[in-house]
Amino acid sequence: MGDVFQQFCDDLDLQDLAPSTRHIYRVFLFQYQEWLQGRSPDEATLRGYLAYLRNEKGDKQSSIATKYRVLRLFHEFLGQPVRRFRIRVKVPKLLPPFIHPREIEEILAQITSKVTPNSVHRIRDKAIISTFALSGMRLAELCDLKRKDVDLKADYIRAFGKGDKMRTIPINEELHKILEEYLASVHLKPSDLLFGLAPRTVKHVVSKYADLAGLRHIHPHSLRHFYASQLTQKGVPSRQVQELLGHASPSTTAIYQQVAPEDLRSAASKVSISGNSTTRADRISESLGVKPELRQAASKVTIGRNGATVEDIASKLDAIVELLRVVNQWLEMLGVMTTSIQLPSMQELAPIGGTLRTRTWPPLRLPLTSHLSKSNRQ
Repeated sequence: MGDVFQQFCDDLDLQDLAPSTRHIYRVFLFQYQEWLQGRSPDEATLRGYLAYLRNEKGDKQSSIATKYRVLRLFHEFLGQPVRRFRIRVKVPKLLPPFIHPREIEEILAQITSKVTPNSVHRIRDKAIISTFALSGMRLAELCDLKRKDVDLKADYIRAFGKGDKMRTIPINEELHKILEEYLASVHLKPSDLLFGLAPRTVKHVVSKYADLAGLRHIHPHSLRHFYASQLTQKGVPSRQVQELLGHASPSTTAIYQQVAPEDLRSAASKVSISGNSTTRADRISESLGVKPELRQAASKVTIGRNGATVEDIASKLDAIVELLRVVNQWLEMLGVMTTSIQLPSMQELAPIGGTLRTRTWPPLRLPLTSHLSKSNRQ
């Protein structure tokens, strides 16, 4: 009977599967083979094994569902019709936890405070965590990333996802600076791995600083959730989010629509994307197949300054100006003495976020404090 299992494993090697996926399939098959104890696999044994996993072993429903899908493929390989197996396992939909930009800042602050200044590890660890958070890459994608896959002139990363599917991820200004600092600290050949660490070591890097910050719920995949949630909150269309994350199904991307609080969703709906000007990076990336709308979408994800962008500030200032205009009308009706003030132009606020066209607001009139105090005494 062992030959049947080996034949199926050999067949897996011919399929377009990631090495980690093939390994998991083999583990599941080995566990099933051990449980059979020499019996021939059929419908009755499959049902019995799933009942064992649920009732005796206490596996979670999601784990049982995954093993069932693998074993169903195995029984199909044996020529046993899948339609005979009417075992349905309900998988609960677990929402990824919402992560605020401040939490990522707290993790990065641990690197600054705990690691020796100018240390290679300090720069590398900051680059690893920032790349996760500002590109949405999977753990395996980041570990397989090579120096030649990062182009800081055109500002894009070439990532190879599940099934070796390649996608191009734009690099925003914040990530550009961090990667530029890291690459200046190391000497890598084009074919060298960017970070040169095994997945287990990368997990440890993220967990170590997350634990120090008291954020034990954050791990590499949590940072991917952060990236997706930030895109959603900024009003990026789900189709673009799907493309940036490399999701095969839109239903996977739709999960993140439920993560953002409603007040953030309302604020994000007011953010507009200006595409009037193109940069050198835009022109180069277009020739390489990087869509401008994806670059604009990626630029909205930020860690510093609590995620505030110029667009966010401009939108809030517009609302404040409108409110003050209404107040001015009431002050004039009441005959209250006022003084004129001038709000700063957007150009003066530009260092807080990215570049935006210069925006100015007309002078506003506010009530004089002394006059209000006199009115109150009367």
